[in-house]
Order: sequence, then structure tokens, then C-alpha cells
Amino acid sequence: MEKILKTTELRNQISELYSKIIEISNEYIKTWDAYGKRRNSSGYEKILKLELQLGMLKDDFKSLEDKLAQLENRAPRAIKIDFITPSPPKSFSLKGVEVRKK
Repeated sequence: MEKILKTTELRNQISELYSKIIEISNEYIKTWDAYGKRRNSSGYEKILKLELQLGMLKDDFKSLEDKLAQLENRAPRAIKIDFITPSPPKSFSLKGVEVRKK
């Protein structure tokens, strides 16, 4: 019975994580589209933050999936979240460091 409860709990956590990944991915896509139209530093910074969030969510998913797979005696499933980081705008400053693109 305890195994069933733990499995159900992990599946619920994974489901919530999927929802968050979809939400952040949609925000990433919208931000990417806006950045493509108007290359500005705020859009670029937001893309970098969203990529960081997605990376952390992917790590969380892997951890939960490894636990669930162990309980279910199966191989863990992978989740593919790969986005291409855009190049920074021509003049971009991050944390006091100026980056100029030629």
C-alpha cells in the first residue's frame, strides 16, 4: 500500500512539473518571438532567465522520474527540453559587463 501511495504522489508531482514546463515553454516561445521582432536587452535577459528555469525544472523532473522508475522497476524516461539561445543584441550589458557584437 505504501508503494502505491508513493507512486501516486510522485506521479502527481511529475504532472505538476509538466504543467509548469509547458507554461514556461510557452512564455519562452512568446518571448523569443517578441525578441525576434525587437532585439533588446530586456528580451534577451528574459530568455536567459527562462532557459535557466527550464533547466532547473528538467533537473527536478529527472530526479522525480528516477525515483518513480525505481519504484516501478523500469528504466527512467527522459524529457527533452532544448532551446537555442539567441545571440545578444548589438549592445548588451549584463551585470556591469558590456558586450558588443560586431
